[in-house]
Order: sequence, then structure tokens, then C-alpha cells
Amino acid sequence: MEDEIYRILQDINNVHEGWFREDINETHVTFFTYHTSPINFSNCDYENINNSVQIDVWGTDVEEVRKTEKEVKKLLKENEFIWIESNRDFETDTGLFHYSDRFNYLADADD
Repeated sequence: MEDEIYRILQDINNVHEGWFREDINETHVTFFTYHTSPINFSNCDYENINNSVQIDVWGTDVEEVRKTEKEVKKLLKENEFIWIESNRDFETDTGLFHYSDRFNYLADADD
């Protein structure tokens, strides 16, 4: 899953697996898989895996954060990720705007 996300977001600068990066002062994207579960069972086995992923955009320039988030959502939706929810925040402890989006992605069990 991680390699797939890196591939999809390859044209966006500063994409990292994990959480907020204190060492990066410019707008950056982080992501992590927060839930994985089997789905669509037949013959006592599952056919698909549902991957739930959170993508976070961090930055001091709210316009750049919005623009980056919009591009991330567009790219993921074009690659069959299903957007399920978002949150907008300003982190007072870091001084960063933090836009987070959650997506589901249904993968074949054999992949």
C-alpha cells in the first residue's frame, strides 16, 4: 500500500510515510494506514482487502495547504481511493495548518 501511495503522489513534494515532520518547515504530506481488514468472502476465504489510509497536509501557508490537499484528493480519487472524511485544524503547538483526509482502498487479496 505504501509504495502505491508514493507512486500516486510522486509529483507532490515532501511526501513521507508516518506523522508530522518537525524537520520540514515547508508544506509537506504524511500518510499512514490505520486499518486493514479482509472483505468479500467466498468459499471460506476473502477476496479483497480494505485499506483505510489517512493523508495529512501540514504547512504555515493555508493557501498552499489547501492547494496541496486538493491535488492529493484528486490524485487518490483518480486511482480508485474512496474519500470518506476530512478534518481541518490549526495546530497551536506547532503553528501549522493541518488538513487530514481519510480514504478507503479496496485491493485484491492476491496483490
